[in-house]
Amino acid sequence: MINGVDVENLRSAMNQVAKDSTAGHYTFRAVTTWNGGARSTSRIRGFSVEGDEPPGLLGTDQAPNAVELIQGGTGQLSFVGHLLSRHFVGYSDPIPAV
Repeated sequence: MINGVDVENLRSAMNQVAKDSTAGHYTFRAVTTWNGGARSTSRIRGFSVEGDEPPGLLGTDQAPNAVELIQGGTGQLSFVGHLLSRHFVGYSDPIPAV
């Protein structure tokens, strides 16, 4: 385990996908419902994600808006992608805390 990544499982998954590319297929799904005003709820894999707008955009500021959620998701994707790609090319040193 390095940086919270089970490197053995990562290598196993990579080898499995190299042998059979369909092993890496995944379908992403989300169902979003409107809750009135600028509020909505998205359900993703059993998780519930609330959305709203700030008052300047006629919301009640009770949750992040879609742009903020995209920014957060992009940041998470960047961190995870960077971390996994480091292990993919053979780096095994811990990433310093930031």
